[in-house]
Amino acid sequence: MEKSITRRKFKGSDAYLVNQCSFVHDLVAQDLGKFTDLDKSIDAAYLNDFAVFIQQAFQVVSDEVAIIPQKNATLEMKDLVKKGKKQYETLMYFVTKRAFPNNSVIAKEFGVGKMRHMSSAQARFTLFMETLFQKATHYKTELVAAGCQPTLIDQLELTAKALLQINVKKETLKRSRPVLTGDRIMVLNNCYAVVNVLNAAARIVYSDDAAKKKAFVYKPATKKGQQSTQLEGSIEPACMETMFDLPYKPERTIGLRAIGTDLQFGFSNDGNNIIGKTIMLKADDFLLIKCKQIAPEGNQFICMNQSQITGTYVVEWDG
Repeated sequence: MEKSITRRKFKGSDAYLVNQCSFVHDLVAQDLGKFTDLDKSIDAAYLNDFAVFIQQAFQVVSDEVAIIPQKNATLEMKDLVKKGKKQYETLMYFVTKRAFPNNSVIAKEFGVGKMRHMSSAQARFTLFMETLFQKATHYKTELVAAGCQPTLIDQLELTAKALLQINVKKETLKRSRPVLTGDRIMVLNNCYAVVNVLNAAARIVYSDDAAKKKAFVYKPATKKGQQSTQLEGSIEPACMETMFDLPYKPERTIGLRAIGTDLQFGFSNDGNNIIGKTIMLKADDFLLIKCKQIAPEGNQFICMNQSQITGTYVVEWDG
Protein backbone atom coordinates (compact mmCIF):
# COMPACT_ATOMS: atom_id res chain seq x y z
CA MET A 1 0.00 0.00 0.00
CA GLU A 2 1.36 3.43 -0.92
CA LYS A 3 2.24 5.62 2.07
CA SER A 4 0.20 8.76 2.65
CA ILE A 5 2.41 11.86 2.75
CA THR A 6 1.25 14.96 4.58
CA ARG A 7 2.42 18.02 2.66
CA ARG A 8 2.83 21.60 3.81
CA LYS A 9 0.12 23.95 2.57
CA PHE A 10 1.90 27.08 3.75
CA LYS A 11 5.11 28.97 3.06
CA GLY A 12 7.56 30.42 5.56
CA SER A 13 8.82 29.17 8.89
CA ASP A 14 6.75 27.43 11.55
CA ALA A 15 7.46 30.33 13.91
CA TYR A 16 6.07 32.88 11.45
CA LEU A 17 2.89 30.85 10.90
CA VAL A 18 2.21 30.42 14.61
CA ASN A 19 2.98 34.07 15.30
CA GLN A 20 0.66 35.29 12.52
CA CYS A 21 -2.16 32.94 13.56
CA SER A 22 -1.99 34.18 17.15
CA PHE A 23 -1.98 37.79 15.95
CA VAL A 24 -4.97 37.22 13.63
CA HIS A 25 -6.88 35.40 16.39
CA ASP A 26 -6.54 38.45 18.66
CA LEU A 27 -7.61 40.82 15.87
CA VAL A 28 -10.75 38.81 15.10
CA ALA A 29 -11.62 38.53 18.80
CA GLN A 30 -11.70 42.33 19.02
CA ASP A 31 -14.19 42.61 16.14
CA LEU A 32 -15.90 39.21 16.26
CA GLY A 33 -19.37 40.68 15.72
CA LYS A 34 -18.41 42.07 12.32
CA PHE A 35 -17.04 38.72 11.18
CA THR A 36 -20.11 36.86 12.45
CA ASP A 37 -22.36 39.29 10.56
CA LEU A 38 -20.49 38.39 7.39
CA ASP A 39 -20.26 34.63 8.04
CA LYS A 40 -22.31 33.08 10.84
CA SER A 41 -19.86 30.17 11.11
CA ILE A 42 -17.15 32.58 12.33
CA ASP A 43 -18.46 32.77 15.88
CA ALA A 44 -17.06 32.31 19.38
CA ALA A 45 -16.90 28.53 18.99
CA TYR A 46 -14.98 28.91 15.72
CA LEU A 47 -12.51 31.24 17.42
CA ASN A 48 -12.11 28.81 20.34
CA ASP A 49 -11.31 25.99 17.89
CA PHE A 50 -8.74 28.27 16.26
CA ALA A 51 -7.19 28.94 19.68
CA VAL A 52 -6.89 25.17 20.22
CA PHE A 53 -5.12 24.77 16.85
CA ILE A 54 -2.70 27.56 17.78
CA GLN A 55 -1.97 25.98 21.15
CA GLN A 56 -1.33 22.64 19.47
CA ALA A 57 1.04 24.36 17.06
CA PHE A 58 2.98 25.85 19.98
CA GLN A 59 3.36 22.43 21.59
CA VAL A 60 3.84 20.22 18.56
CA VAL A 61 7.09 18.31 18.13
CA SER A 62 9.15 19.81 15.32
CA ASP A 63 10.81 17.77 12.62
CA GLU A 64 14.26 18.89 13.75
CA VAL A 65 13.65 17.47 17.20
CA ALA A 66 13.26 14.05 15.60
CA ILE A 67 16.44 14.56 13.60
CA ILE A 68 18.57 15.59 16.58
CA PRO A 69 18.19 12.29 18.52
CA GLN A 70 18.97 10.47 15.25
CA LYS A 71 22.18 12.46 14.89
CA ASN A 72 23.03 11.82 18.53
CA ALA A 73 22.50 8.08 18.03
CA THR A 74 24.78 8.18 14.99
CA LEU A 75 27.49 9.92 17.02
CA GLU A 76 27.09 7.33 19.80
CA MET A 77 27.45 4.59 17.22
CA LYS A 78 30.67 6.11 15.84
CA ASP A 79 32.12 6.33 19.35
CA LEU A 80 31.24 2.70 20.03
CA VAL A 81 32.76 1.53 16.72
CA LYS A 82 35.94 3.43 17.58
CA LYS A 83 35.98 1.82 21.03
CA GLY A 84 35.30 -1.62 19.54
CA LYS A 85 38.19 -1.27 17.09
CA LYS A 86 40.56 -0.40 19.89
CA GLN A 87 39.40 -3.38 21.96
CA TYR A 88 39.82 -5.62 18.92
CA GLU A 89 43.38 -4.41 18.31
CA THR A 90 44.31 -5.02 21.94
CA LEU A 91 42.76 -8.48 21.95
CA MET A 92 44.46 -9.46 18.67
CA TYR A 93 47.81 -8.53 20.17
CA PHE A 94 47.31 -11.21 22.83
CA VAL A 95 45.81 -13.68 20.32
CA THR A 96 48.51 -13.43 17.65
CA LYS A 97 51.58 -12.37 19.64
CA ARG A 98 51.18 -13.87 23.09
CA ALA A 99 48.62 -16.68 23.51
CA PHE A 100 48.62 -18.23 20.02
CA PRO A 101 51.64 -16.98 18.04
CA ASN A 102 51.87 -18.38 14.51
CA ASN A 103 48.47 -20.12 14.84
CA SER A 104 46.59 -18.93 11.74
CA VAL A 105 43.58 -21.19 12.44
CA ILE A 106 42.75 -19.55 15.79
CA ALA A 107 43.61 -16.12 14.36
CA LYS A 108 40.94 -16.68 11.69
CA GLU A 109 38.43 -17.61 14.40
CA PHE A 110 38.96 -14.11 15.79
CA GLY A 111 38.43 -12.55 12.35
CA VAL A 112 42.00 -11.48 11.67
CA GLY A 113 42.13 -9.13 8.68
CA LYS A 114 38.34 -8.63 8.57
CA MET A 115 37.99 -5.48 10.69
CA ARG A 116 37.79 -3.04 7.76
CA HIS A 117 35.00 -5.05 6.12
CA MET A 118 33.12 -5.65 9.37
CA SER A 119 33.25 -2.04 10.55
CA SER A 120 31.83 -0.69 7.28
CA ALA A 121 28.28 -1.68 8.26
CA GLN A 122 26.82 -1.08 11.72
CA ALA A 123 24.71 -4.24 11.95
CA ARG A 124 27.61 -6.36 10.69
CA PHE A 125 30.01 -4.78 13.19
CA THR A 126 27.56 -5.43 16.04
CA LEU A 127 27.44 -9.14 15.15
CA PHE A 128 31.22 -9.19 14.77
CA MET A 129 31.74 -7.79 18.28
CA GLU A 130 29.31 -10.34 19.73
CA THR A 131 31.18 -13.17 17.98
CA LEU A 132 34.49 -11.72 19.19
CA PHE A 133 33.25 -11.81 22.78
CA GLN A 134 32.15 -15.43 22.41
CA LYS A 135 35.56 -16.47 21.00
CA ALA A 136 37.41 -14.54 23.71
CA THR A 137 35.28 -16.24 26.36
CA HIS A 138 36.02 -19.64 24.81
CA TYR A 139 39.79 -18.99 24.95
CA LYS A 140 39.71 -16.91 28.14
CA THR A 141 42.00 -19.20 30.14
CA GLU A 142 44.77 -19.07 27.52
CA LEU A 143 44.37 -15.33 26.95
CA VAL A 144 44.48 -14.43 30.65
CA ALA A 145 47.49 -16.72 31.13
CA ALA A 146 49.22 -14.78 28.32
CA GLY A 147 48.65 -11.48 30.15
CA CYS A 148 45.30 -10.34 28.76
CA GLN A 149 43.19 -8.51 31.36
CA PRO A 150 39.84 -10.27 32.08
CA THR A 151 38.20 -6.82 32.04
CA LEU A 152 39.00 -6.51 28.32
CA ILE A 153 36.86 -9.58 27.60
CA ASP A 154 34.07 -8.14 29.77
CA GLN A 155 34.30 -4.87 27.83
CA LEU A 156 33.79 -6.74 24.55
CA GLU A 157 30.41 -7.92 25.83
CA LEU A 158 29.43 -4.43 27.02
CA THR A 159 30.36 -2.90 23.68
CA ALA A 160 28.42 -5.55 21.75
CA LYS A 161 25.31 -4.94 23.87
CA ALA A 162 25.63 -1.15 23.56
CA LEU A 163 25.95 -1.46 19.76
CA LEU A 164 22.80 -3.57 19.64
CA GLN A 165 20.89 -1.01 21.73
CA ILE A 166 22.00 1.89 19.51
CA ASN A 167 21.04 -0.04 16.37
CA VAL A 168 17.55 -0.59 17.80
CA LYS A 169 17.33 3.05 18.91
CA LYS A 170 18.31 4.35 15.46
CA GLU A 171 15.79 2.11 13.73
CA THR A 172 13.04 3.22 16.12
CA LEU A 173 13.84 6.90 15.54
CA LYS A 174 13.99 6.37 11.80
CA ARG A 175 10.55 4.79 11.75
CA SER A 176 8.96 7.31 14.11
CA ARG A 177 10.22 10.41 12.31
CA PRO A 178 7.69 10.33 9.40
CA VAL A 179 4.88 10.11 11.96
CA LEU A 180 6.23 13.08 13.89
CA THR A 181 6.65 15.02 10.66
CA GLY A 182 3.14 14.19 9.47
CA ASP A 183 1.58 15.13 12.82
CA ARG A 184 3.50 18.40 12.94
CA ILE A 185 2.54 19.41 9.41
CA MET A 186 -1.10 18.45 9.95
CA VAL A 187 -1.35 20.69 13.03
CA LEU A 188 0.30 23.60 11.23
CA ASN A 189 -1.87 23.07 8.15
CA ASN A 190 -4.95 23.33 10.38
CA CYS A 191 -3.76 26.73 11.57
CA TYR A 192 -3.02 27.90 8.06
CA ALA A 193 -6.45 26.83 6.78
CA VAL A 194 -8.18 28.98 9.42
CA VAL A 195 -5.93 32.01 8.99
CA ASN A 196 -6.55 31.80 5.25
CA VAL A 197 -10.33 31.94 5.76
CA LEU A 198 -10.04 34.85 8.18
CA ASN A 199 -7.76 36.70 5.78
CA ALA A 200 -10.38 36.38 3.03
CA ALA A 201 -13.14 37.48 5.41
CA ALA A 202 -11.08 40.46 6.59
CA ARG A 203 -10.77 41.74 3.03
CA ILE A 204 -14.57 42.16 3.04
CA VAL A 205 -15.05 43.24 6.67
CA TYR A 206 -12.34 45.88 6.35
CA SER A 207 -12.83 46.75 2.68
CA ASP A 208 -12.57 50.46 3.57
CA ASP A 209 -9.73 50.09 6.07
CA ALA A 210 -6.47 49.34 4.28
CA ALA A 211 -4.38 49.17 7.46
CA LYS A 212 -6.55 46.56 9.18
CA LYS A 213 -6.93 44.59 5.97
CA LYS A 214 -3.15 44.49 5.55
CA ALA A 215 -2.70 43.20 9.12
CA PHE A 216 -4.46 39.94 8.17
CA VAL A 217 -2.27 39.21 5.15
CA TYR A 218 -0.18 36.05 5.48
CA LYS A 219 3.10 37.05 3.89
CA PRO A 220 6.26 35.35 5.19
CA ALA A 221 9.59 36.82 4.18
CA THR A 222 10.98 35.73 0.82
CA LYS A 223 14.44 34.22 0.53
CA LYS A 224 15.92 37.51 -0.70
CA GLY A 225 14.44 39.48 2.17
CA GLN A 226 14.54 36.73 4.76
CA GLN A 227 13.47 38.00 8.16
CA SER A 228 13.59 34.72 10.02
CA THR A 229 16.78 34.44 12.09
CA GLN A 230 18.32 31.35 13.64
CA LEU A 231 21.18 31.40 16.11
CA GLU A 232 23.09 28.31 17.19
CA GLY A 233 26.02 27.98 19.55
CA SER A 234 27.64 25.89 22.27
CA ILE A 235 27.63 26.71 25.97
CA GLU A 236 30.15 25.41 28.47
CA PRO A 237 29.19 23.55 31.69
CA ALA A 238 28.06 25.70 34.65
CA CYS A 239 27.90 28.79 32.45
CA MET A 240 25.57 31.73 31.75
CA GLU A 241 25.87 33.30 28.31
CA THR A 242 24.23 36.37 26.77
CA MET A 243 23.43 35.08 23.30
CA PHE A 244 22.25 38.25 21.53
CA ASP A 245 20.55 41.61 21.81
CA LEU A 246 16.89 41.22 20.89
CA PRO A 247 14.53 44.24 20.91
CA TYR A 248 11.54 43.10 22.97
CA LYS A 249 8.25 42.54 21.14
CA PRO A 250 5.46 40.99 23.25
CA GLU A 251 3.88 39.09 20.33
CA ARG A 252 7.12 37.85 18.80
CA THR A 253 7.36 34.06 18.71
CA ILE A 254 10.70 32.47 19.61
CA GLY A 255 11.68 28.88 18.91
CA LEU A 256 13.98 27.40 21.57
CA ARG A 257 15.92 24.15 21.40
CA ALA A 258 18.33 22.48 23.86
CA ILE A 259 20.74 19.90 22.46
CA GLY A 260 22.89 17.47 24.41
CA THR A 261 21.90 18.60 27.89
CA ASP A 262 19.21 20.51 29.83
CA LEU A 263 19.34 24.28 29.28
CA GLN A 264 17.57 27.37 30.64
CA PHE A 265 16.58 30.50 28.74
CA GLY A 266 15.34 33.96 29.72
CA PHE A 267 15.29 37.70 29.09
CA SER A 268 17.60 40.19 30.78
CA ASN A 269 18.45 43.88 30.64
CA ASP A 270 21.98 43.63 32.03
CA GLY A 271 23.15 40.18 30.83
CA ASN A 272 23.25 38.85 34.40
CA ASN A 273 19.80 38.93 35.97
CA ILE A 274 16.77 37.12 34.55
CA ILE A 275 13.55 39.12 34.16
CA GLY A 276 10.28 37.21 34.43
CA LYS A 277 10.30 33.43 33.87
CA THR A 278 13.23 31.11 33.36
CA ILE A 279 12.33 28.67 30.58
CA MET A 280 13.74 25.21 31.30
CA LEU A 281 14.16 22.72 28.44
CA LYS A 282 15.21 19.10 28.75
CA ALA A 283 17.92 17.82 26.42
CA ASP A 284 16.65 17.66 22.81
CA ASP A 285 13.36 19.43 23.64
CA PHE A 286 11.89 22.14 21.40
CA LEU A 287 9.48 24.95 22.36
CA LEU A 288 7.67 27.74 20.54
CA ILE A 289 6.78 30.58 22.92
CA LYS A 290 5.89 34.28 22.78
CA CYS A 291 8.13 36.92 24.35
CA LYS A 292 5.29 38.08 26.60
CA GLN A 293 4.99 34.54 28.01
CA ILE A 294 8.63 34.73 29.13
CA ALA A 295 8.94 38.26 30.49
CA PRO A 296 7.27 41.70 30.42
CA GLU A 297 10.45 43.31 29.05
CA GLY A 298 14.09 42.68 28.25
CA ASN A 299 16.57 43.53 25.49
CA GLN A 300 18.99 40.62 25.87
CA PHE A 301 18.40 36.89 25.64
CA ILE A 302 20.30 34.57 27.95
CA CYS A 303 21.10 30.85 28.00
CA MET A 304 22.25 28.98 31.11
CA ASN A 305 23.84 25.55 31.39
CA GLN A 306 23.90 24.19 34.95
CA SER A 307 24.96 20.69 33.92
CA GLN A 308 28.46 19.23 33.86
CA ILE A 309 28.63 18.79 30.09
CA THR A 310 28.75 21.19 27.14
CA GLY A 311 25.38 21.86 25.50
CA THR A 312 24.14 23.43 22.28
CA TYR A 313 21.36 26.00 21.99
CA VAL A 314 19.29 26.91 18.94
CA VAL A 315 17.11 30.03 18.97
CA GLU A 316 14.88 31.08 16.05
CA TRP A 317 12.72 34.16 15.74
CA ASP A 318 10.85 36.11 13.06
CA GLY A 319 10.68 39.81 12.46
